[in-house]
Amino acid sequence: MRARGLLKTTELFTEVVAAQSGFGSVTALRVHLRAATGTTPAGYRRSLHRWQISSVNARTRRYRSVDVFGSSDLKPSVRYG
Repeated sequence: MRARGLLKTTELFTEVVAAQSGFGSVTALRVHLRAATGTTPAGYRRSLHRWQISSVNARTRRYRSVDVFGSSDLKPSVRYG
């Protein structure tokens, strides 16, 4: 399905994807995609994004701890000053 390819490879608005895929409206695309994949266009893109991130992590075997508050328990290996 052309819509899946556009959702996967572009960041086009859903309206543009629907028009370029031959659907009359975003609603028609949403109904068709939900029937085919079980998810909405936005959910389809999110699932692809998660898969890409997890496959990169699996290949590189790199794991990072992210502190959302900006502080870090890590000590710098080089002293400045």
